[in-house]
Amino acid sequence: MLDGIDTVIHLAGRAHVMADAAADSAKRYQHDNVDATIAIARAAVDSGVRRFVFMSTIKVFGDGPFTEPLRPWRTPTPEDDYGRSKLQAENALRALSQSAAIDMVIVRPPLVYGPGVRANFLRLMNWVDRGLPLPLAGVHNRRSLVSVFNLNELLRRLAERRESCAGTWHVSDGQDCSISELMREVAALLSRPARLFALPPFMLRAAFTLAGRRREYERLCGSLQVDMSQTNTKLAWRPPLSRQEGLAQTVAWYQERLQGGAA
Repeated sequence: MLDGIDTVIHLAGRAHVMADAAADSAKRYQHDNVDATIAIARAAVDSGVRRFVFMSTIKVFGDGPFTEPLRPWRTPTPEDDYGRSKLQAENALRALSQSAAIDMVIVRPPLVYGPGVRANFLRLMNWVDRGLPLPLAGVHNRRSLVSVFNLNELLRRLAERRESCAGTWHVSDGQDCSISELMREVAALLSRPARLFALPPFMLRAAFTLAGRRREYERLCGSLQVDMSQTNTKLAWRPPLSRQEGLAQTVAWYQERLQGGAA
């Protein structure tokens, strides 16, 4: 099925779906992210593919918050079915590579944004565009993001590299920011005022907790930084686009989408 192919980059899978029913969530993630990945990897091995690149996620470490940057060798502690399924797939691929002549490569991105973005990042742009007052001015967390452009460039480097690049690689834009900084940058690109006000962190946390949204609070206000120094040094790779450039292209897509009548 994969005869004559040098490198397989496996991006398909079940993304982090917040509305999954608890009853079958684990089974769906197991099928889509573990079983399907192993089947494709085995087909790659049988066809003599030289390199298999698997798109995992930084969520194998859970939601945090984290007090230090996440390094590839840190012990994963996933907290949901999505993170657990990605870690299970990682472990299965590593085991497979022990008995097969294949370069097994694992990439762990944080939140990926860019044209076509959905979920929390699109919601954030909607909030800013509508001028909603948000109690985030006092949040000074640090978050790593990666634009789809930078992620694609890393995948291209991994596919084209002649030397072995087996292992686990972290990636980001290389410019961490707080949620308040991010929203101000998006507001400026949208030519909107950033209507942020400060609320004491304990009050903000309590409000999310009382609403049953403690995990959302951690995703929004907690720190999650990715250490990609190993990617920089061993692959001699740096993200070609700045966060500001990536955001500008994302906001341009968002505005075109609104002009086209999208909700």
